[in-house]
Amino acid sequence: MTDKKKQPDIEPEQEETTVTPDMETPQEKEPAEISAVDALRAEVEQYKTKYLRAIADYQNFERRMMEQQKELRNIIKADVIQMFLPTLDTLHKAEKFIKDPGLKMVMDQFNQTFEQAGVKEMDLIGKEFDPHFAEVIDVVEGEEDNIITEVLRKGYTLNGNVIQHAQVKVSKKKEI
Repeated sequence: MTDKKKQPDIEPEQEETTVTPDMETPQEKEPAEISAVDALRAEVEQYKTKYLRAIADYQNFERRMMEQQKELRNIIKADVIQMFLPTLDTLHKAEKFIKDPGLKMVMDQFNQTFEQAGVKEMDLIGKEFDPHFAEVIDVVEGEEDNIITEVLRKGYTLNGNVIQHAQVKVSKKKEI
């Protein structure tokens, strides 16, 4: 049997390094070794730069994807809401002729749901006509030009964008 001596466990922090005469110090390295070390450092720096760029590219990709998903959700939301607007318009017309508590309850629920989704009804009566928000259906005589006197079909916005233009009557100044 061979006797193996057990070496004591020494932590890396506690290891003592001794310099022997045959070991080279940095000042004693040959120029070829120094250029090899510099080349390796340059290569490490290149890999580090590539790594940091890859991380930045990935973060930009994630951000773009999040923005695109949010935009897509908003487009889908607007499309779904626009499908329900004709029904809401019909309910508004029915409300003028029928005074029913059930109809009022349905209207209130529609309005509350639309409000939660970010849909806002445009308040246009008495304001100057703007073709970005409404379309003229009729022109009536009035005291001022281009003032909206009546809304025939309500207009709506979603997140500041018009999703349904209002249909309105506009006044035209009576000429004497």
